[in-house]
Amino acid sequence: MADDEYTYEVIDNERDARLCAQLIAEQFTNRHPITVFDRITTNSFFDQYSWPLLANVLDERLSFLARHRSSGEIIGAVVAGDLYLFQKKYPYDLSHPAKAIAISDLYDELD
Repeated sequence: MADDEYTYEVIDNERDARLCAQLIAEQFTNRHPITVFDRITTNSFFDQYSWPLLANVLDERLSFLARHRSSGEIIGAVVAGDLYLFQKKYPYDLSHPAKAIAISDLYDELD
């Protein structure tokens, strides 16, 4: 593998963000033990978790993707956002019912 076989880019547009969110949804629903156990579908994970999360942090420009240089295919992504800003915008509320995707509640407990 040559050093220049892949490019690493900040996710800064909606098209790439959607592709990355779809890739993340596919990986989580096939490999993450909680989502596999809960039988969460890729579309459900995309609609309820990966796309809303990535769309929410897109303007922070902290998320990255890895793209195969010759094909242009996105082969990996790292979603990052400012947790302080996220908690300010969406404070944890114990009175709300459990979320459909259990991992979301687990992450909320990390506050």
